[in-house]
Amino acid sequence: MTGLNISYIKNHKRIMTALLIAVLVLVIAVPRVMKKTVPVDLSSLTKTVSAVAVDDFSSGTGRVSADGTVESQAQAELRSQVIAPVAKINVSIGDKVFTGQSLVTLQGTDVNAQLAQAEAGLTAQKARLQDMLNGARREDLNLSETDVRTANQVLSNAYMSVSNSLNDAYIKADDAVRKQIASMYANAEDSNPTLSFSVSDYQLKVSAESGRVQASRELNMWRSELDSISDSSTSVEYDAVITKSKAHLSSIRNILNVISSALTTALNLSQVTLDGYKAMLNVGRGNVNGALSSVTSLEQGLIGLRLAVERVQGQLALKVAGTSNEGILAQQAVVEQSQAAVDNLRAQVAKTVIRSPIEGTVASVPVRVGELMTMGQLVASVVSVDSLQIKLYVSDSDVGNFRVGDPVVISATAKGTVSNISPSIDSKTKKVEVKVLVTSPKDASLVVGQNVTVVIAGTNTATSSVSYFLPIQVVKIDLNTAAVYSVDSQSVVTEVPVTLGKVVGETVEVTGGIKPGMVVVSPSFELKTGDTVVIKK
Repeated sequence: MTGLNISYIKNHKRIMTALLIAVLVLVIAVPRVMKKTVPVDLSSLTKTVSAVAVDDFSSGTGRVSADGTVESQAQAELRSQVIAPVAKINVSIGDKVFTGQSLVTLQGTDVNAQLAQAEAGLTAQKARLQDMLNGARREDLNLSETDVRTANQVLSNAYMSVSNSLNDAYIKADDAVRKQIASMYANAEDSNPTLSFSVSDYQLKVSAESGRVQASRELNMWRSELDSISDSSTSVEYDAVITKSKAHLSSIRNILNVISSALTTALNLSQVTLDGYKAMLNVGRGNVNGALSSVTSLEQGLIGLRLAVERVQGQLALKVAGTSNEGILAQQAVVEQSQAAVDNLRAQVAKTVIRSPIEGTVASVPVRVGELMTMGQLVASVVSVDSLQIKLYVSDSDVGNFRVGDPVVISATAKGTVSNISPSIDSKTKKVEVKVLVTSPKDASLVVGQNVTVVIAGTNTATSSVSYFLPIQVVKIDLNTAAVYSVDSQSVVTEVPVTLGKVVGETVEVTGGIKPGMVVVSPSFELKTGDTVVIKK
């Protein structure tokens, strides 16, 4: 046997030499490494955990677990009540705002201008009402009397010029009939004048010749009427002559139109003669039309002056007689109407400034400067983080396990109470809406819109079995086992095996292994039996 070993060593001399060297290196190196090893501070491995009372999650008294959404009890979605572009955005998301603070301003140039005009009108109407209530002063009466005298004088002066204006119109009409168309007739001023040219339409010939007789009659009657008025004539006499003058001019204009039609059917006239006749006729027609327009304007002007006289006379009469109760009531109605118009425009102006109705935090401002707002479009939203609630839905079988006022645990960190239970079940979902009031919203670290899991500690004692819906981070789950960890008086961790049921949201049902009054620690995933922990206060 020894021979074999010696022979083996000889045959594997190189291998054995290498092994010997390796052993020597280890013998020398290990002590040195051991001397340089830094001792581990075991205290740094101590874990900090939170204590969780399992009774807070017991279902033995009708506890119900469900998912819900965080809402603000006081929240406002502000929408545009006018159609206008955004002029200015005064806040940003996250800003704290107070009640009545301006969030967004819409353009309101037009409505502001209308408001200023309406306010000026209201001031004028109030002043008029006050004047009516005060009655007329002597100074006001003097002014009104002066206005009446002035208006009458202006009207009188206008009538003084009537004679000249009507005579001028007569001259133009006379020139048109007895000069411009004179060469178109033989025996023009006789009782039976005839056209100096033939026409193809016999009826036109008859009308043109009889019209010439009528034109002379119109001029003669008109002349007689004009000669009947003088500076001593009354306004009524002047008005009558004006009316008759308009009738004479209209008749003469119609006669000239008939003669114009006759020229269009002339048979035996040279082009030069025809063109000459037409030119003279056009001059006469133009003069007559101008004269008729002047007389009409004269008549309208006199009517306006008479109305002005009547107006100032009426004002004077009111001031002399004093304002009647009916007049004061009518003016008060005008003031009230003006005030209503102002109030309406002020309301329109107010709608261009979007203000927060509550104190809170700006949650959204989904608009841009220059963007055209439509009626009902969302402009901004504000929520109050000081008053939070959770809205959740539970099955019809669970709703009987709790009542308003029962305590609630929210995501294992916040507390609350049931504030409202809907009296009806949704026909489609078969769920009942429940609202939970967060009792300490500032300390709850909750955000509006956040999805959370709530456990309602119901007061229904009819439930016989006891289970616990613990937050998932409290339970350590391996492939085939599950456990929670309790802590003894020396802060040493002890593993407690448990039996699991269903998972609901962020909680897991523990149906066995838990005893009432037990306190476990969280989180559990890094813990093992024998660990020393520090309980976070």
